[in-house]
Amino acid sequence: MSKNLIIQIIGGIGKNIAATAVVENYKKQFPDSRVSIVTAWEDIWMNNNSIDDLLNINSLEYFYDKCIKNKDVDIVINDPYNHSDYIKGTRHLIDVWCELCSCEYDENIMPKIVFNKSEIMIFSNKIQSDKPILFLQTNGGAEGQGYSWSRDIPSNELESIVKAYTSTHNIMHMRRPDQPKYFEMDYTFSIREWLWILNLSDKRILIDSFAQHAAAAFNLKSDVYWIGGCPDVVGYAIHNNILPQNKDLLEKPNKYRVSKLFNIVGDPRECPFQNETIFSQSY
Repeated sequence: MSKNLIIQIIGGIGKNIAATAVVENYKKQFPDSRVSIVTAWEDIWMNNNSIDDLLNINSLEYFYDKCIKNKDVDIVINDPYNHSDYIKGTRHLIDVWCELCSCEYDENIMPKIVFNKSEIMIFSNKIQSDKPILFLQTNGGAEGQGYSWSRDIPSNELESIVKAYTSTHNIMHMRRPDQPKYFEMDYTFSIREWLWILNLSDKRILIDSFAQHAAAAFNLKSDVYWIGGCPDVVGYAIHNNILPQNKDLLEKPNKYRVSKLFNIVGDPRECPFQNETIFSQSY
């Protein structure tokens, strides 16, 4: 049965990676369908043979002729972030998105990131390490957002988290220029190169951001720190999901993004913690 689909993705890298699992669920049910993706993050979809069209959301001059004209298609522009079950934290993001795409959800289907042979050769020559790699993502969110207590690892806890690996691993801290810099060594890689480094890494310390989605795509168990987010909604069971030791402070009616009282970007005036030591994880 053919059932063609167009998905418009409003959001960042992690949301796009999660969407690859939605497509895999859709293709499982409708293997002969034609799937088109409209996104600002085309890099995530490179080499993905489950999709047929890949269009940049800011350049849609030929969108109608290429994807809609003379075709029987379903167009999904409803944002799963606005779905009541996602907001209430009762279902996983991918599950909600599958419903919007009118397909069945299989929790065993993970996100998908694919490298071609040329990329592998180029990245292997460019990215080398004399030690095992510790991939570190400490901060997330939109550009210019700054530190967010609801997502980012507190700086005072970072040293104790990574000090066990400073002599044994090459710590590669994935960060944008506007995000905090904790190590002398700095790296300038493309998003595809960072994904390759993640794929190569021996150890991963991550947060509720795109890298934990990518690690699931590579079937790499990682330590993922959660503060305001909930792994049951946007995380994966494969990971070691670490919750704050003061978790009782976060048990509000809306269990996902802390509560309706709090801004998800982490307004410091709304922080419910009495001090910055919120994790008890040790290595």
